[in-house]
Amino acid sequence: MDENLNSNEYLEMANHAKELVEAAERKVNSLKIENIDLKKELLGIYGSIRMLDNMIDGSCPEEIVLFSEIIRGYLSNIITCYII
Repeated sequence: MDENLNSNEYLEMANHAKELVEAAERKVNSLKIENIDLKKELLGIYGSIRMLDNMIDGSCPEEIVLFSEIIRGYLSNIITCYII
């Protein structure tokens, strides 16, 4: 009788461990999808800033031009380090 109880305990522990692993896998897959979505958003923002930077002409205040260049450089570093 003790052997059956031990076998049942092992089976319950194995099932619990399986549930924990499956939950962790679901979380990892969810984070991977979120990571891809965030990368897409960053690339879209970077593209928009590049377009804005190219559209800015000499009629804009120097502060706006400088700010655009700083944002573009910052996003370029992020793209290079974390996306490419």
